[in-house]
Amino acid sequence: MFMFTAKNLLRALDVAAMPARSADEMTPILCRVAPFVVVGQIGNPGRCQAWMDAADRQCSKPTDGLLCPRHRTVAAKRVQAAVAQRRADQDRRAARRAERVAAARTQEPQNRASLERVNAELERLTAPVCADRAATGGAVHPSIARRVTAQFSDSRVQKVARLNARREHLEEQITLAQG
Repeated sequence: MFMFTAKNLLRALDVAAMPARSADEMTPILCRVAPFVVVGQIGNPGRCQAWMDAADRQCSKPTDGLLCPRHRTVAAKRVQAAVAQRRADQDRRAARRAERVAAARTQEPQNRASLERVNAELERLTAPVCADRAATGGAVHPSIARRVTAQFSDSRVQKVARLNARREHLEEQITLAQG
């Protein structure tokens, strides 16, 4: 299946600039511009396969390849527009990443301190109630039983989940600042 990657778009742009070729010389590379104007399966060799929205039909003009000269030009323009759009998107993503890295670098000391606090709180919340495992098995003192059941309360589990998410976010920010 044809993927619209930057590499394939650039290849399609090179193909669109090629002169017309005969149907015998058709190669997979020459078909790279076709997805920009052809709808459905390619068929009917020797006829233009481009779909015309205004007429709601295929062009079907005689051609020396897959597309007639008019639709080869249309496909070339669409390829150029797609390449320009892809490059603009990449530039926007690079600019946003640079902004995120700069922001993460300014916040790195605060993030490290916050990460230490989060880790300490997680250690406190997830630590065993009693270091002696024998004290929590079988018949136990009611105070120990209350602490064991309180350790798995809904609010405590939610708090641990929130702290884990916060820890992951802080670690990502610190990694971003370092990278």
